[in-house]
Amino acid sequence: MNVRRKLLAVLLILAMLLSMAVPVCAESSEDAAADCVRQIVNYYSHYQDGARVDITCLLNELSQIDPKQAQAWSSIMDYWSYINTDMTLHPGVLPDGLPQDDSLCIVVLGYALYDGGGMRPELVGRLETALKSAEKYPNALIACTGGGGQKVSEAAQMSRWLIGKGIAQERIIIEDKSMSTVGNARYTCQILAESYPQVTHLALITSDYHLYRASLLFHTQCTLSAVNDGSPQLCVAANAAFETGQPKESFDFQLDNFLKLTEIDIQKMEKPSLSKLSSIAVSGTTQYPFGAGETELDLSVLACYDTGRQRDVSRQAQVSGLNFEAAGIQEVTVTYEEGGIQVSSVIEIEILPAPTEPPTEPPTEPPAEVSVEALLAPVSDFLKTLSPGLLVLMGIIVLLVLAEVLIIIRLIQIRKARKAAKAAEKEEAVKLPDDDSPVEYI
Repeated sequence: MNVRRKLLAVLLILAMLLSMAVPVCAESSEDAAADCVRQIVNYYSHYQDGARVDITCLLNELSQIDPKQAQAWSSIMDYWSYINTDMTLHPGVLPDGLPQDDSLCIVVLGYALYDGGGMRPELVGRLETALKSAEKYPNALIACTGGGGQKVSEAAQMSRWLIGKGIAQERIIIEDKSMSTVGNARYTCQILAESYPQVTHLALITSDYHLYRASLLFHTQCTLSAVNDGSPQLCVAANAAFETGQPKESFDFQLDNFLKLTEIDIQKMEKPSLSKLSSIAVSGTTQYPFGAGETELDLSVLACYDTGRQRDVSRQAQVSGLNFEAAGIQEVTVTYEEGGIQVSSVIEIEILPAPTEPPTEPPTEPPAEVSVEALLAPVSDFLKTLSPGLLVLMGIIVLLVLAEVLIIIRLIQIRKARKAAKAAEKEEAVKLPDDDSPVEYI
């Protein structure tokens, strides 16, 4: 009994240790993922698109820890770059091509009211843009956002204005808790996820200078909600701008709102150093068939940096010195250039010999027919060379041979006839009775 109790105690202790280890591992994984995200944001905060290499390497590291988070943050960072480089604003009304049903929600962002609760001209301008867009997409829902801290909310005033212009009340969604664009994004996405699951596309309407920051915050909130809370993934599909002519908001304003929304703290982080290209590592298939000029090389090229980071640059690398029409081992140079730095690596690639075709045999011709005259021609020519006396002698010899052959043939025939006669006599001597009596021989 004592032994059993000791074994049971040991097993219980091991089980407790294992149960404690799981949360520790999970916490360690979460910490590592959060640290990767902080570094990504820190790099972008200092260098923007100039830190693309380091951000890509960090996203690769994050994908090894948490693939879903890596996919989400890759989308967020790409979108952040997009709004500052390629995003197009659509003045006055939403563009064509959006869903024509209630899977589209037009989100109109509020603007501070007058002290008495009246709407300022800029907010009215946003609503006029929203009205044109709502008429263009008559089945879309319309979210009016903004609390504003007044006795009457921005969202309520916006809703009244739209209803007064003929928009059906059942199309309008009210979000009146927010006090900023950060709150607009948080609460609007929450309301849509909880009460309007059919919505898949958002179209933002606000002032021109404000659209960049608003688009970033809404896309980020939708993406993180889908990953962290399991909410449906909402797509910020389009925009419509009320034109004010004011300059675009600064990047620092974007960053400040982004950090508030994501609750990421990078204040104590030092400015990171950008990675510099130092070398490349090449691996992959080193044998290819003869003449395979259209074949894409199956090579993996990793760019290596002075910070110890690596990333796949196989599609950007260049290969030179390879001839598919020359069999044998060839030295090939793989080159990659980045940030004004070019590095290369020499590898050996073997081109296999061309396959040899089996020799073809010439077609066989049927033998030519030979005439009797052609066969006898040599004999005739030979006889012409003999003297008359010799010919007579040869004739006599031929006749004697023929006579002897005839005699032998006749003797063979006589012998066969005698054997046949004896066999017939023997058959006549046998009596075959009709009953079962013994056979008698005479």
